Amino acid sequence: MNAKNGDDRMVRNYRSCKAKEEDRLIQLQKNKSKNAGKNAQKELQKRLVHLAADGKGIRGVPSTPADQWSRWRMKAIENPSHAPEEWFKLDHDDSGWDQVTLPTAWPPAHVGLLRTTFKVKDASAFESLQVRAVLYKLHNMRVYLNGHLVAKVNNIPKFPISFPLTPYAMEILKNGSNTLAVSTEHGKRWVEFSFKLMGRLKDDAKTGK
Repeated sequence: MNAKNGDDRMVRNYRSCKAKEEDRLIQLQKNKSKNAGKNAQKELQKRLVHLAADGKGIRGVPSTPADQWSRWRMKAIENPSHAPEEWFKLDHDDSGWDQVTLPTAWPPAHVGLLRTTFKVKDASAFESLQVRAVLYKLHNMRVYLNGHLVAKVNNIPKFPISFPLTPYAMEILKNGSNTLAVSTEHGKRWVEFSFKLMGRLKDDAKTGK
């Protein structure tokens, strides 16, 4: 083998080794970023507090112990126009409605009106509120907090969804008792309605409820 061929081979080997090392470093960086993302997600999960909970685990949120399930009042109506006036207000009398825990269901092609209450010790401990729910085949959902509209969802996918309430929700969340009201329409088949309201604590917050 002449000197030129030997030099060419050394160059090729060097380039090959360099390329492999670059690939290794890129993969390490990807793994680092991926692990960092997972760790960040875990930290966010630690800061989530159940405010209005049910017993059904939703992707990323474990099932809630039975003694922490929220008790809801529910009324099924054939048409949104049949809803009682200001049914979502704090002082509406829902004592005649059915009492349920979630998940629940109501007749197809009907609208479900649901109300519950939850207590907060320190509303200032939260930075945001978000919903995690299973709403397959449901549509035209409205979420009210303390009598005020804080979310509208129309195109609901098949899988569990997660969405934040409007920043306005943080302004009307209050210490003590809060009222949560939800309306949504069934399609033409029986399906379950599962709904959780979560509060995300601020970094320096120690407790939420």
